[in-house]
Amino acid sequence: MSGDSYYDIPRDLFSGVDGKVMKQKAATSQDDLNALWLMREGSIYRWFARFPMVTEVLEEGRKRYLIQDLRFVLRVDGLGWLGDLAMKAAVDHNPHFLERKIFSLSVSLNDGGEITEVVYNGGQSTGDKEGGLGGDYS
Repeated sequence: MSGDSYYDIPRDLFSGVDGKVMKQKAATSQDDLNALWLMREGSIYRWFARFPMVTEVLEEGRKRYLIQDLRFVLRVDGLGWLGDLAMKAAVDHNPHFLERKIFSLSVSLNDGGEITEVVYNGGQSTGDKEGGLGGDYS
């Protein structure tokens, strides 16, 4: 971590850095999301996430942010031979391994920059429960 960014550095046990270093923007440094961290949904996610990164998505002309914890974002490059072997074993055991969902937040804003919707995403690929702003999360 450095300033408002996280650096994802793939490391190989035997050869050190092995792959492209990726820079990700920290969600807690995104000014548009300051109100989120004061809300129930944001404080719960912030409690859970150690390295919350943010990606801006333009969807049907509106601004939306996807917030994910860098710890759970899977990169298949830079694993080294031992990581490649482990990945192959994981996919052989579960062919849908790379399709898994990770716990994330989807945050929608209106034209005035106000948060209009917060949705928890993640869990199993079937039977997901998704809640919105002020929704029931039980």
